[in-house]
Amino acid sequence: SAISAATSASYTTPATTNADNGTYYYCKVGHVAGSVSSRHAKLTVNFLPTLNGSYPADTTVIVGNTGSFEVKISIHGNPASYTYQWYKGTSASDAGNAISRATSATYTTPVSTKADNGTYYYCKVSNSRGSVTSRHAKLTVYYTPVLNSSYPADVTVNEGSSASFAVSISTAGNPASYTYKWYQNGTVIQNATGSNYSVTATKAMNGYKYYCIVSNSAGSVTSRTATLTVRYIPVLNSAYPMDVTVVEGNSAVFEVRIASAGNPASYTYKWQWSSNGTSWNDCTDASSGTWNGISGSATAKVTLGTSGSKIVKGWHGFKVRCIVSNSVGSVTSRTATLSTKYKPGLDSKYPADVTVNVGNTASFK
Repeated sequence: SAISAATSASYTTPATTNADNGTYYYCKVGHVAGSVSSRHAKLTVNFLPTLNGSYPADTTVIVGNTGSFEVKISIHGNPASYTYQWYKGTSASDAGNAISRATSATYTTPVSTKADNGTYYYCKVSNSRGSVTSRHAKLTVYYTPVLNSSYPADVTVNEGSSASFAVSISTAGNPASYTYKWYQNGTVIQNATGSNYSVTATKAMNGYKYYCIVSNSAGSVTSRTATLTVRYIPVLNSAYPMDVTVVEGNSAVFEVRIASAGNPASYTYKWQWSSNGTSWNDCTDASSGTWNGISGSATAKVTLGTSGSKIVKGWHGFKVRCIVSNSVGSVTSRTATLSTKYKPGLDSKYPADVTVNVGNTASFK
């Protein structure tokens, strides 16, 4: 089409647009003899490409993996021959630094580390017209937390008390949103899903092992294994001490026996005696006193009537028991009865002397 007002030997176009690329221009020169047309000249307009504003997309990876980014062109530039240069920065506004040999439309990071979390990547796309910069894409690196190696700590409690275990995070993971799963002797504990776990201890649980698996989107990490020590008193043999019968003038031995060991299995023994089964007195090793001649009063076996002070008939019917203790508490044995056998006491006046006449009988009693 003829261009309005373009009637001289030269022509300057308006400011060019992308749409002008590849258009042609020529001139008709008029004369009284007629007109002649010039050659058709091509107008080439160089312009930048238009990039897809969604690329490169933000990327999330698990630590130890690589992240991949891609720049996309939505409208090609002219010429459609491009160079690429990727950059890494610390924020969406940081110009960052050019990445060596990152010169294609895609870029794959090296193996990621925790330090790469929150870094940004963008690309400059260039042709002979100039360059255009892509959006800044964020790299999110997920990683598991680091647990405090001292937790959960070993726990020692008395039977019937609550034992509490806790897991502690020394370095947060990403994301810092965790799930917890506790295990007892290698078996998952139902509904134990917090950073702490408590259980009422029984003596059967002595030596049980507890650990926790802490997880986030990056994976899971296992805590140290804690040992539960349950302390409890021993169980005594209900048949001991046994009742003892002795002949006056001899010794009596009473023994307490443990049917099921306590924890700790370190015991103290305290023997006691009573004349009526109600009021009790502690036995002490002695050679004099109410009950002298006692030995072994702080052991599992006590002897009454030693050091020359033997059992007398006045002890008949006395009661004996033992209190066995460890660091947890104490338990009292059955009550044993001391029975004393003794000779009858004769009246020293009898038999009396008797005088009779010959031929009569004599009687003594």
